[in-house]
Amino acid sequence: MHKDGVQTETVMTADNILGPYEMVKEGIRPLGMSAGDFDLAVAPDGKAYYYFERVHSETICADLTDDYTDVTGYYSTHFPHLCPPDVREATAHFCRKGKHYLITSGTTDYFPNPSEAAVADTWHGPFTVFGNPHGGDASNTSFHSQISCVFKVEGKKTFILRAQTSGFPNCSTLSMRCMAGCFANILTRIIIQIMP
Repeated sequence: MHKDGVQTETVMTADNILGPYEMVKEGIRPLGMSAGDFDLAVAPDGKAYYYFERVHSETICADLTDDYTDVTGYYSTHFPHLCPPDVREATAHFCRKGKHYLITSGTTDYFPNPSEAAVADTWHGPFTVFGNPHGGDASNTSFHSQISCVFKVEGKKTFILRAQTSGFPNCSTLSMRCMAGCFANILTRIIIQIMP
């Protein structure tokens, strides 16, 4: 984020995930917008999509160019809200059995809040919200986390969920086993609730 509050992005490429990386473009404002938390998704045919929070207003799904370095100009809008904390961020997209799922977080700075899950038949929706996927979370904080990515392990029926734990109580004293158990519990509950 720049001093004037404008958010821009940088595109870098590499032949290997460990680098070295080469800068392709910087100072990008996709569709002329400031873009917050995002997720990138690629269809089986190689077409790519960019889900991001249009800062403090709505979620955008934009088609990426064939080289994945910019947006084409085609996009759809989802979950419009007037202001935080209802605005959705940290969009995590994944597909299962022909359906498209989005898991998002409310905008409450670094304080965990309830996730919201939605489903659609296409990349651009429309998405139907079906609520908080974290059944049994008495704290109503997405088990003290914010989901940022869900992806399928290639060649398996396994999905992996990535979440950040900002605001996790007593984070410095939690054991890795406890945290791993917590996140396994999160993913299990999500799978049970949204994936019959």
